[in-house]
Amino acid sequence: MHMSWLGTVPEPFLSRLARAFVAGIALLGVVALMTLSVPAEPLAIDQSWSEAMQDIRTPLLTDVALVFNALGCGLGRALSLTAVAVVVFPRRRWVALLAFATTEVLTSLSSTLLKFLVGRPRPPDGLVHPVGSSFPSGHAAYAGATCVALVLLLTVLGPRRRWWWALAALGVLGMAWSRTYLQVHWLSDVVGGSLLGIGIALAVFGGAQLLIRMHRLPRDPVVPRGVRRCGLAPSDCSCATSLVIAFQDGGVRSSSPSDISGANAAAAKFRSRRPVHHGQADPGGRQ
Repeated sequence: MHMSWLGTVPEPFLSRLARAFVAGIALLGVVALMTLSVPAEPLAIDQSWSEAMQDIRTPLLTDVALVFNALGCGLGRALSLTAVAVVVFPRRRWVALLAFATTEVLTSLSSTLLKFLVGRPRPPDGLVHPVGSSFPSGHAAYAGATCVALVLLLTVLGPRRRWWWALAALGVLGMAWSRTYLQVHWLSDVVGGSLLGIGIALAVFGGAQLLIRMHRLPRDPVVPRGVRRCGLAPSDCSCATSLVIAFQDGGVRSSSPSDISGANAAAAKFRSRRPVHHGQADPGGRQ
């Protein structure tokens, strides 16, 4: 199937693709276990945490929690998601945009479905009054998915990304804290919601990168016609699908720097095996 709409440059979302993808699936498995085992009544740690949040209540913390509440629902969520799309769309990063949209849609749908299946009552006396049941926290799931997706979308691989991961963690923890501070979720609700969003983001972006890698892996190595005529085995030419080779002055020029060494080795074999007759013009310009 032709997939040229995927673009010409792979999206390097994750450096350790297999590990991240497996971690995402594992987190979703944890959420599934929590869904099957979470009780309708709050756990002891839920109750203790709720009481602690009531003890630290101040006007300033209430305002901070309300800001998180606004960012995770209605107009605040719509504006934040639109801003991300506006940044990504002009750069024609279709895979990134599709992965981001898929992450957000799956997170919202799965959170809503789990709320319906579990039907856990919310804590009493909440400072805001959302609809739906308590487990898992939709706000926490949204924060987990979006913060992870933003790091994968807008930062490059390398040591500096760790600082963005730290900011993403603060965002997820801040949203989780705000839901318990506002007394609209138990602690176990926000844990389940955060794991749900993070797991979906890692699985979707990891799956997207894996799909691109599989699509770009050639079934047969790309071998220049001159190499094939001289009898070189296809395994002697380590050329990727994006490699453009031109033999000039007996050398190789490549549009893919990572494949230069392999292409040069193939060219060396080609030159060593190619017979050159005296008085006959050579394609490289030698007589």
